[in-house]
Amino acid sequence: MRVDTVTRQPTAGTYLNLGLLAFAVVGWELVLLLLESFLPALTLVGSLSAAVVHWALTGAGWLVGSAIVLRAARRREGFIADPPSPARRLERVVAVFALVVLCVGLRWVGQGSPFPPVAEYGRMIEQYADLAWVALVVQWLYYAAEVVVMTLIIAFGQRAGELRFGCPALPWGGFLLALTWGLVHVLLQGVAAGLYGMLISVAFGMIFVLTGRSVRRSSAPLVVAFIL
Repeated sequence: MRVDTVTRQPTAGTYLNLGLLAFAVVGWELVLLLLESFLPALTLVGSLSAAVVHWALTGAGWLVGSAIVLRAARRREGFIADPPSPARRLERVVAVFALVVLCVGLRWVGQGSPFPPVAEYGRMIEQYADLAWVALVVQWLYYAAEVVVMTLIIAFGQRAGELRFGCPALPWGGFLLALTWGLVHVLLQGVAAGLYGMLISVAFGMIFVLTGRSVRRSSAPLVVAFIL
């Protein structure tokens, strides 16, 4: 069925609602965990198939949900996901690089490992032997899909903050991500993990601003910062 484009002027509340809708997409993993409890054949604890199926289905659900929300934002509110590229000043590139390094460093300190991906791969080798690389690749794709959802939360939150308060240099989208995705980590994984999540949320919001508020241009540095 065709969706007619709405020409009304979007408000801060409209974009805030879109940001919260994007955050709701994250909840797909909780729904999947509930469904998995009724499918014991797919949820054998410690099995490679269980991990791969969970990561693959979760990532696919996140991508589908993100596409639906983004399509609605474009068709109904005229949301521009990739505005024209800003001037490529050296200061902007250096700032993005510094923020990526900061995010990676925070994770290293928090996990007590000089390079967490190597430590994760070591654990996967112990658990999955020669198929550890399969688990690692699927897990990274899962992380990349999560970053897509996070980026949409940031993008909509940034637009909402700018419409409501102005000050486009502030990472309004990062603040929204911290109060949603970051805060949930306090409840699910404890205070330390939650604080880490909130800190990198703000940093991710700053990266989004520095890359010209573009979903596409911000994706690469955000994925690197999140995975490493």
